[in-house]
Amino acid sequence: MIDENFIQRVYKSTIAWSLLILSYLMLSKLVAASAGFAIGVGLALAGLHSFELFVKNTIAPGKTQKAKVKFGVFGVLKYLGFAVVIALIVKSGWISLPAFACGVGIPSAIIFLKALAHYFHTELEFHPFWGQHNHLDPQRVNAGAGRDWRDR
Repeated sequence: MIDENFIQRVYKSTIAWSLLILSYLMLSKLVAASAGFAIGVGLALAGLHSFELFVKNTIAPGKTQKAKVKFGVFGVLKYLGFAVVIALIVKSGWISLPAFACGVGIPSAIIFLKALAHYFHTELEFHPFWGQHNHLDPQRVNAGAGRDWRDR
């Protein structure tokens, strides 16, 4: 199960990786790509944060129908605002659209990679050289001593 600080770690990782990529773009003097990437990441993080607020305020027990309607209206207005921002970006012509698309995809990629790492960490126990122990098995290491690699 994913713990309660998962989304906070996603925010931190997204900001760290985005700053690293953004610094490379800025050092390469790619202004349009830097702007597109930064706006894309900002838009994606805003969407993630609004989704997080939506879940906390509507799906939590004890919330009234009125709160759910308010957040439903907020969701429609949010996506309308996102559509306006994307339309302005496309119409402006000076912001790199591929960089914008990559920026929008960064939080989703971070969530996917963190969930995949969590799966491999908790579900699979894979120790290719030494079995279930965290130390080397001296018998396996010394078993091939003195023989040529082709004899194995």
